[in-house]
Amino acid sequence: MKKFIVGICVLTMLGLTFFTGGNVLPTQSFADDVATEMRLVTVQGVGEITVKPDMATINIGVETQDKDAAFAQKENARIMDQVSKAIKALGITEDELQTSQYNIYKSRNYGDEKQEEYYVVSNTLTVTVNNIEQVGDVIDASSNAGANKINSIDFGVKDESKYYQEALKNAMNSAKGKATTIMATFGKKPGAPYSVVESGYYGGVVRANYAMDMVSEKSAISTPIEAGDLTITANISVQYDY
Repeated sequence: MKKFIVGICVLTMLGLTFFTGGNVLPTQSFADDVATEMRLVTVQGVGEITVKPDMATINIGVETQDKDAAFAQKENARIMDQVSKAIKALGITEDELQTSQYNIYKSRNYGDEKQEEYYVVSNTLTVTVNNIEQVGDVIDASSNAGANKINSIDFGVKDESKYYQEALKNAMNSAKGKATTIMATFGKKPGAPYSVVESGYYGGVVRANYAMDMVSEKSAISTPIEAGDLTITANISVQYDY
């Protein structure tokens, strides 16, 4: 029995020698792992680009009310058709107009003792204006044609990716500047980044502070709309080894 056990041990050792090419399997100590660990400095970079908007999106609404739901719908459709024609007369194309919301619901006049019910029809048209100087004209034309609500005006840029690329470059410069300051405290300088991660993005869209019920009377005065500046922001996380 002892001879049999010894034979198994010898075969096992020969097998290990065969699979390791005749060399003894190496052992790795914990100290070796610590010695080979990479030392990294991690910094966050933020880059911003300020641009002027060159387009806008306007949500224009028509709201009608009547005790007869069918009449309220018909009147709403008539007015919205006038609004669409007035906007198109400014050079806005069919593709730049889109119905974004349409609602019909019951309401009640709580200020009246009878509290009679009536129907409300709300229709919202989203207009894309590619000439920023036409925003006020679109609002005026819509109001004069019968629109009675402006829900929002959002300003943006058509080619946002071009500006974002510039913001990314600024973010990288920001990260390298931080790393240079940090590493200088222990006599090092940043080289090529070990890793770069795009960690956040804020697009170039701003909502104007303009949401109101329109005056029902026609106005000969042009509505002034100031778009302001847009800020496109890029955020990155960069690691440098030393």
